[in-house]
Amino acid sequence: MDFRNTGSNIVTVRENNLSLVIRLIHKAKICSRADIAAETGLQQATITNIVNELIEHGLVIQTGNIKGRMNRRSIGIALNTERYRMFGVYLNRENVTIAMFDLAGSILERYDYPVERDMKPSITLDVIRQKIIQMCEKDKELVYLGIGISLPGPFLLEGGKIALMSGVPGWDEIDISAKLSEGHDLPIFLEHDANCGALAEIWYGDVGRQENVVYITVDIGVGAGFLIQGEIYHGDLGTAGEIGHMSIDYAGPLCECGNRGCLELYCSTKALRQEYKQKAFLNPAYATRANASIEQILKDVANGDSLAREVFAKTATFLGLGMVNVVNTFNPGKIVISDRIALAGDYLIQILGKVLRGRVLPEVYEKLEIRVGAFIADNILFGASALVLEHVLKSPTKYFRWDEQE
Repeated sequence: MDFRNTGSNIVTVRENNLSLVIRLIHKAKICSRADIAAETGLQQATITNIVNELIEHGLVIQTGNIKGRMNRRSIGIALNTERYRMFGVYLNRENVTIAMFDLAGSILERYDYPVERDMKPSITLDVIRQKIIQMCEKDKELVYLGIGISLPGPFLLEGGKIALMSGVPGWDEIDISAKLSEGHDLPIFLEHDANCGALAEIWYGDVGRQENVVYITVDIGVGAGFLIQGEIYHGDLGTAGEIGHMSIDYAGPLCECGNRGCLELYCSTKALRQEYKQKAFLNPAYATRANASIEQILKDVANGDSLAREVFAKTATFLGLGMVNVVNTFNPGKIVISDRIALAGDYLIQILGKVLRGRVLPEVYEKLEIRVGAFIADNILFGASALVLEHVLKSPTKYFRWDEQE
């Protein structure tokens, strides 16, 4: 249905207002009814009714007196972390992380499993499914809202399949949602990992819902999430943001996607580690460090090691060249860099800034903010939990089981 031909009725307005208030309380942690009224522009009486309804259904609790607006004492409200749970799953080429979150976004349980190169996708998905079922069985009195799954791309929304996972075959044959649904009735929400990272910045970082943002993940692969005024842009099939397969050299090496000279062949952590290993072997002072982990290499970059910075500067420059194309195409106000590449810290931002400053219009560069993600280690995992919230809050009375409680 074309959204331009749809209207709002009283039920839709009610759902939207409930969703808005829940979002604001989540962001604020603790706030007052007056704070929400001021933020939303809704009348105080309307906010009071909404908050009372949320308290009645166990989503919100009162926390006691706080200092409110104009330094007046107000009754604080916060999300109830005791009743509802959601799951976030971060799947990449090397490992899978499964975590249970409360409604406020705190991790209550977490499990990490390696993904072997020759491990069949069905086995990996069985591990995820069985662990979530086990966690649910520990306390059947809780309400489990859903499972958010962060996936590497290119990911096809229709059909729920990964079109290509570089270096790990077989994923293009698996209906992920159908496989994970066996043995339980929890709703499952699938999303590209960069889009999950972008959601984490909205829910847990400082990105506003009216901003235009490009969220770039750089690890073994390279991808981007596009936020247009706080909304994820998926494209027609869901593959928008696959900047790792943007060609920066038409005669370059062949990529698994079939293209040549793809960006991720030059600026992924895999490319960085290979380059470092070659340079270290040729340098007697570094020969014993040739097999250093990518985490150690990036730590050395942040600490000013000369060889690590020499190699990293080349990698980051290639990333910057790809970002020039993104900036000229999308014109974002903010670019957020995340995943393991962000461990390089300020040195990464210095190089990217230099490349962009010399290759985009001055007016564009002056308005552009470039920074690393709010969560370097777990941003995408947190984004997977935020994915559940994004979907649940489109119809809060349905997912929070209003009817079952009345």
